[in-house]
Amino acid sequence: MFIINKIMINLIILSIVNQLNMKTNRNLTAIILIVILSGSFAALAALFPGNLLIMGLVFIPLAFMLFNLGVRKSLAYRNYFTSVSNIFTTKFRHKMIFDIPADLMFEKLVEVLQEGNHHKLTLVDMNEEKRELLAITQISMKSWGENVYIDLEEIDGETVLNFCSTTMFQVYDWGKNEKNYDALFEEIENSLTI
Repeated sequence: MFIINKIMINLIILSIVNQLNMKTNRNLTAIILIVILSGSFAALAALFPGNLLIMGLVFIPLAFMLFNLGVRKSLAYRNYFTSVSNIFTTKFRHKMIFDIPADLMFEKLVEVLQEGNHHKLTLVDMNEEKRELLAITQISMKSWGENVYIDLEEIDGETVLNFCSTTMFQVYDWGKNEKNYDALFEEIENSLTI
């Protein structure tokens, strides 16, 4: 029991530190909600001491959710979030082809994501060498937030843009992934219009 509590406390601290980096009221609300849920789950486990089934039902989903929130801002975990084996996330994928060189398209995407006029996406990580971008949405009433992964590849003189929006910890996305796609590509088209 002590080891489980220590792991949970470390996951909560990791999540809080990660969320404080965003410095928004919405994230502060999420932190408070996580702390309240953690306390409730700990109280439930205390009511049934020694019952491993209750402890597992309580702590495993909470630890999984906190892990997702803690590592969501890194491209290093892209395969984890976009994997077809991850049944706790909903994914939306789409490809687009542009007649613009990949390097120029990458710069344009960074510009669009940093302007902030689009559907509340925040650019949090990028790899210029691999032409990969990671943008996230905030936690809302409909979602624990989404990760939006974009990568570019050049094939036969054309740029192929691969888009993947994935939820954080929910099986149904309430249409949020498709809205992320529609809003982002509307902004891309507007920025490319002369």
